[in-house]
Amino acid sequence: MTLVCYRALPRERVYPDTPALEAVLAERDLAGGSRVLILSSATLAQPDGPVRKLEASLGEACAGVGTMLSEHTPLAAVLDARRLIEETSAELIVAIGGGSVIDGSKAVKAAIAANLYTFEDFARHSLATASPMPLPEGGPILMAIPTTLSAAEFTATAGYTNPLSGLKEGLRAPHLAPLSVALDPDLALATPLPLWTSSGMRAIDHAVETIFSPRVWPALQRQAATGLNMLARALRAAVDRPDDRFARRDGQQAVWLISDGPAQLTMGASHGLGYLLGTLGGVPHGLTSCVLLPETIRWNTQTCPQPAALVAEALGEKSAHDGIVSLLEDLGLPHRIGTLNVDKAILDSIAKHALTHPVVLANPRPFADREAVRALLERAW
Repeated sequence: MTLVCYRALPRERVYPDTPALEAVLAERDLAGGSRVLILSSATLAQPDGPVRKLEASLGEACAGVGTMLSEHTPLAAVLDARRLIEETSAELIVAIGGGSVIDGSKAVKAAIAANLYTFEDFARHSLATASPMPLPEGGPILMAIPTTLSAAEFTATAGYTNPLSGLKEGLRAPHLAPLSVALDPDLALATPLPLWTSSGMRAIDHAVETIFSPRVWPALQRQAATGLNMLARALRAAVDRPDDRFARRDGQQAVWLISDGPAQLTMGASHGLGYLLGTLGGVPHGLTSCVLLPETIRWNTQTCPQPAALVAEALGEKSAHDGIVSLLEDLGLPHRIGTLNVDKAILDSIAKHALTHPVVLANPRPFADREAVRALLERAW
């Protein structure tokens, strides 16, 4: 029997419904007046963007701004960010942005703590290997200020794309989780609605695959279902009222509620196949959840009726599959791979890699062979 254990992350503070600047200043004081380096997306760091306003407010306390971390977190960008941190001697890293920026910042922290300088160094610690080497503690203090709903700020996994494999890989260690998180709904209002809702579907995916996980326990399962209900309502409210800060606030706090799932458990086929579709097809992770979650639910429901009923209940629908499709339609998001700008030939490549992907292998209903994976992808097309 595999031991089931809740692993508390060393996250010390969450600032709900708090202006980002106030939270950063509080963290800087707690860190003894450390120099702050901001890592963000290039969009947020435009001349009139929120990152430049934060930089100006910090004054000499800001060691600089790095904008090299981009979608799917290329490992070369992680190494560039590592060099910037070493050059500036920054001790407090503030990651502002979506999952790619926050995951990349966690990978940077790991690189500094474990002296990772090359792609090969990362490969030795990667979750894609049979026996990844452990990661030592250390590195700069990390604070996360999310502008999407990816939940990367609440987990201890750092995902990145390794050019050696061409695939999404990851590191995991409790101390990679950000020490503090600030949830600023007014900052989140700057996030375009399509990005907000598609990243919200990523969090919906977290909740659903937590509920379906064979390793979930009742309290965590119910927690995920409550978060699923809250987030679905918040996403619909954000579409109805795009300038409503309370809809953004409720979305952020629903993700906080959901986040124990991906922090504690390995997700299933929607995530695993999504990693492959993302890296092989260049599809943002929020959209991979949109197009893969419905058919993954249909596949899993055949052997997992209790979780499916709980998902349906949380979404107020007769079936889990129909509940997700209805939500996607209400949000104006795609639910078919074929509506994305990808070549159908990619389905064969995804199926080829799927049966050795550790996240696909964690799915509650296993795939007997490549053809079973290919059939699911065909139904999702």
